Formats: sequence, C-alpha cells, structure tokens
Amino acid sequence: MRNLAEIKLNEGGKPVVRPAPTASETKLMEQELGVELPRDYVNFLIFSNGGHPEADTFYVTIEGAVQDWAINRFFHLEPGQPTTEELTYNLREFRAEVADGLLPIADNGGGDR
Repeated sequence: MRNLAEIKLNEGGKPVVRPAPTASETKLMEQELGVELPRDYVNFLIFSNGGHPEADTFYVTIEGAVQDWAINRFFHLEPGQPTTEELTYNLREFRAEVADGLLPIADNGGGDR
C-alpha cells in the first residue's frame, strides 16, 4: 500500500482532525454492505477519516492505456451524520448506480463517485 502521508490529506488546507471510525461503526458498514471491508481500506480510514488529497491525480492502466484519474475528496465514515461527504450517505444514495461489489469511497469534484 502507498505511504498515506504522501497524499497529504487535508480539510481546507488544514490537517484532518475528524476521529477515526470506531470498530463498531466499521462493523455496521460491513453489515450494510454484506461484506468485510478490505483491511487496507480500514487502515486508510483509521489514518485519515476522509479528506481532500493534495496529491489528487492517480494513473491507472486499463486495457494497456494509461488514464489519469482525479480525486477531489475521500468520503469519511461517520454514521448518523449523513452529508454528501460521508460514506454511508453515498452508499445509500447511489447504490442503484454502483455495480455489486463496488463501494463509492471518493468523488472527483465533477459528480462522479
């Protein structure tokens, strides 16, 4: 997994101070999804529960072609506080648009999750 400090997650240019999700909050998300969240993703939420990455462009190779993808914000996990930046809210809001087995963990600032 990438060194998460390199991404420089922030909230309005300041360090993310939102507390990490508790084990029970993570478990509730897993129950709602019907799957166990990948350990690397849980570790990411513990490291920084959401935020805007300063290093916001990632390069992905699909069928031999390199594409650049941008991430505006990683969603945070805070059940009971549904906002457009919260993971549970986005899962419920866009479930019909997301293929089975996928989880919307971020947006690109243009409405894509």
